[in-house]
Amino acid sequence: NVQRDASQEAIKKSFRNLANVYHPDRHTNNPLQKLADDKFKEINEAYGVLGNFDKRKEYDQMLQNGSYNDSAATSTAANELIDDLFNRRLWKDVHEACEVAFKQYPKEPWPVAVSGYAYYQEGNFSQAISSFKTAEMKGLQDGDVFRTIGQCYIELNNYNVAIGYLEKAHKLQGNAPNTLAYLALAYDLNGNSQAYERYFNQLKHIDPNHEFVKQREQMIKVGNQYVKKDDAAVGACGICALLECIFDCC
Repeated sequence: NVQRDASQEAIKKSFRNLANVYHPDRHTNNPLQKLADDKFKEINEAYGVLGNFDKRKEYDQMLQNGSYNDSAATSTAANELIDDLFNRRLWKDVHEACEVAFKQYPKEPWPVAVSGYAYYQEGNFSQAISSFKTAEMKGLQDGDVFRTIGQCYIELNNYNVAIGYLEKAHKLQGNAPNTLAYLALAYDLNGNSQAYERYFNQLKHIDPNHEFVKQREQMIKVGNQYVKKDDAAVGACGICALLECIFDCC
């Protein structure tokens, strides 16, 4: 992000700007959190070289000798482009950019993972799963990815497989609220009330204001369906009135 002859002050300014953009605290619960974390590490590593006079001198010498591999810088530029397209929700462009990045870095899992997130946002859950599994085969072990695969399988009504991936996410992330919420939902939809209660109560204890907790607290289960408590009360009153009428008539 700086010229070869940039001053130390310019390098420091560029580092601060980039560190502010990609700081992990700015990307909490963001689909691109893992990529932002990786980029933040890259920025710190680069500054560790360019911000040190002796290391920068050695780096410049390596460039002159042609012994420095500039692929990391190219990868960072690709990340920035894809990140921008994703934030603008230009899904077709995201897929095209990820395909180009995948060809440039065939061993890297992140291009197909980002494409998977884009497919998920589009509602193409089957294709999202395919992309995420490709990233997994390339070595990606990420809790957010596993949770999103679980969400995709929930949307496709395949609750057993969803639970498997959500449990993987839980193992990697611990009691992350969103993972607990989807685990509770998947077990409930799969008819395992005991597991549902366990994860729901964990979520309620950790994050009582979570949207899933608030929604479920406003509802009551009638048979296999959830209805609002107010609607259930109205229905109960109607039944009571009907029974009263029957017994009075008798």
